[in-house]
Amino acid sequence: MKYLVAVLLLAASCVAQGTGSLAPRTGLNVGVGYLATTGSPGISGVTVPFGLKLGNLELAGEFDAAATNIRLPDITVKVRQQEYLFGPRYYFIGTMANPRFVPFAHLLFGVSHQSTDTTASLVPGGSSSDNAYAWQLGGGIDYRLSVNWAARGRADIFRTHFLDESQTHARYGLGVVYSFGR
Repeated sequence: MKYLVAVLLLAASCVAQGTGSLAPRTGLNVGVGYLATTGSPGISGVTVPFGLKLGNLELAGEFDAAATNIRLPDITVKVRQQEYLFGPRYYFIGTMANPRFVPFAHLLFGVSHQSTDTTASLVPGGSSSDNAYAWQLGGGIDYRLSVNWAARGRADIFRTHFLDESQTHARYGLGVVYSFGR
């Protein structure tokens, strides 16, 4: 979390004096942020969004990596999860009174991998892993710090199907995005 604060402060310090047009531009976007997923177990980690913008539409992708440790008396369970998601993201330019705020919505599809390692003091531990199809529906808002930098907040519904069971979780995240291009 302290790294996210440092990145946000760095982005804020890079704000140009004249911002010009603050609407999303055509070009390449890349970012980094904090991501948390609700449920059992609730996990948190890092997200790396990227995309190719073509006006209001972006061909978006993201890589997410999250983890948690569950500690019980004499048992520790480590859960690691990664996602590779791709799909459309649409920016609603000009819908807010303040042009620095740019809402967006996305529907991303891809794969998710989860691994679990269990260690116990009285019985043998074990490990398991699974791959699953995943999708994510949600949106958020970019606050344009400058022509190139934006702070991003988002909320999503995330669905997977690990070990023959469906899982649906709420996700939320904060981060920064940098835009290359015009």
